[in-house]
Amino acid sequence: LHGFKYGDGVLSAALTPTNSHLAVGTVSGMLTVRRRITTDDAPATDELPVVRGGSYKYFLRGTKAKPTDADHIITSRRHAKCAPYEQALRSFDYRKALDNSLDTRNPTVIASMLEELRLRQGWQSALAYRNEEALEPLLSFCIRYVTDPKYAALLLRVCTFLLELYSPMLGTNQSSAVLEGLFFKLKNRLKEEQVVQTSLLQVMGMVESIMTAQSTAHSRHAPAVVSDDLPPLNPLGH
Repeated sequence: LHGFKYGDGVLSAALTPTNSHLAVGTVSGMLTVRRRITTDDAPATDELPVVRGGSYKYFLRGTKAKPTDADHIITSRRHAKCAPYEQALRSFDYRKALDNSLDTRNPTVIASMLEELRLRQGWQSALAYRNEEALEPLLSFCIRYVTDPKYAALLLRVCTFLLELYSPMLGTNQSSAVLEGLFFKLKNRLKEEQVVQTSLLQVMGMVESIMTAQSTAHSRHAPAVVSDDLPPLNPLGH
């Protein structure tokens, strides 16, 4: 509410349609006109308006501010999203972590997961009590990469562990034709690799024998070296 004091009695008062001017006529015949001061007419000041804490403007302060040349802009870094097998591994769900790594079909990821589970002693929980559908991807991976030099040492231990777990089931009602076929393929793959390794060892042995014979023959036919520093031998002993 606003009020104005006049020295004489007021006879009439009127406002403009925009409520910007007030005209007042008094008993003495004086006409007084007052004008409303708007924000455009207010004197410019360097002081910022005070924003009360907890208000809507308080939480929006600084959102429209633009950086200057002297400001240092810090770029936000987004953390890389973890893969599903990493999330399962952090949750100690070893079975799900191995299944998710098998879904990637990346031999490096699968081998790294198997090695990590071995270090954590998690093969029992990850490999045991699997049905035919859960064993098929793992056995297929072992059959394909068990002869690869990069993964052979690890996968041979995995195959041995799988045979210890599931060999009592083979040939019984708990087994299936698909599961037995996978183990049969694994057996044949290992036999083929054994034959190849045996042949390579035989070839290496023959090559080594030939090289040894050549070096021996070369040493026999090599001329004797006589040093000039030694005195000549006297056959008469004088």
